[in-house]
Formats: sequence, structure tokens, C-alpha cells
Amino acid sequence: YKEIPLIPSYSAYVKGILLAFEKFLSQGFKPDIIHACVYKTGIPAYYIKRKYGIPYVIREGYSGFMRRTLNKRRIKRARIGMENADFILPVSNAQKEAILSYGIKGRFEIVRNVVPDYFFYPSERRTKSNIKKILCVAAMRPVKNIPCILNACKIIYKTRQNFVVDIVGEGEKMEEYKEMVHNLSLDKFIYFHGGKQKTEIAKMMQMADFFVLPSMY
Repeated sequence: YKEIPLIPSYSAYVKGILLAFEKFLSQGFKPDIIHACVYKTGIPAYYIKRKYGIPYVIREGYSGFMRRTLNKRRIKRARIGMENADFILPVSNAQKEAILSYGIKGRFEIVRNVVPDYFFYPSERRTKSNIKKILCVAAMRPVKNIPCILNACKIIYKTRQNFVVDIVGEGEKMEEYKEMVHNLSLDKFIYFHGGKQKTEIAKMMQMADFFVLPSMY
């Protein structure tokens, strides 16, 4: 969908979603249920429920609830979207408690993050090598805690050098993290790949020995 008008605003975001949904209806597709992902999608899902009688669930994994960063306007959006949902689906018990701490009520069911099986190949499909391939996929932002990996690699380097770390993601801290790798003398061990399509990430996961995500939330 395209936001209408093409300026950043929540009302334009909601309008864009509703226009996209109505286009689906005009093409003959009417879903049985709406899956709203993250609290801000709850309001357009609620509008659709009121107008067309389609139930919706809202899945919540935004760390802002635990970090207590939601302002009054965002709390109001979250409350409207969540309290009118048929189910609220937080990704953890801690997330559920964080949502409840804002006074938001509703029917909760924990649905943890899962990984589709197409991310995995049997270990024998991987290239046989003594080099351990480590993969991290995360935004280059402070909350994802990338320096934790970089400092850990410096510790590992003191005892072994048979590893490489591939880091996928974009963000405002990218250049800072690259400089940190250089200062740690780990340029030959840690590689930044920028953003990748999900199909590319799946292939990288299939070839990795293990995945690391140091996110603080």
C-alpha cells in the first residue's frame, strides 16, 4: 500500500492500509481473520472488524513496552487496538506483563517467536570446514547490542582464530560498528553485509554453524 498523502503521519498510514484492504475486497478476496503485527496496526484492524465483521488478533513483539518508551498517544493507540482484538499474542511472558503494566486489558495467549523449517538444512549439507560460521541478523541500532558480539569475538580471538562472523542489517550505527571492528583488529573475522532479502538470509542461515542475536530486549 502507499500512505495517503505521501507524508509521514499515522492517519495516512491507517488510510493506506484501509485502501489496500478494500482493494483486496474488490478483487474478491475476503479473509477469515486479520493478523495485526505490532500495536500500531491494531487500529486499522479494528476499523475493518467494525465495518466487515472480520475478527483480528494482534501479535506484539515491540520492545518499547518493556523499555517504557510509549508516550500517551501511542499508549492510546495500543489500548484501542489491543482491547478490541479477539486475542493479544505477545511473544513472551515478560512482554505480556509489560503490556499489562500500561493498564491494557484483553485476552492473552503467548505465541513465541518461531523459525520456519526452510531456514535449516541437515548439517551434512553444509561445506565441511574447520572455520565456524557465525551469523547475526539485526538492525544496526543500540538496542540490538552489536558491540556485545564484537567484544566477545575479541575474547575468542585470544584462544582461537577459526571463526568468521557475518552480520546482516542496516542502521545508523553501521559505520561506528565497522570502526569498532577495525580498532579491535578483527577485520578478517567480522563482515558486515548490509540489508539482505529474506531468501538470501535463509540461505545464509542454512550455511551457518549457529546464529547469534544479542538484542537487549
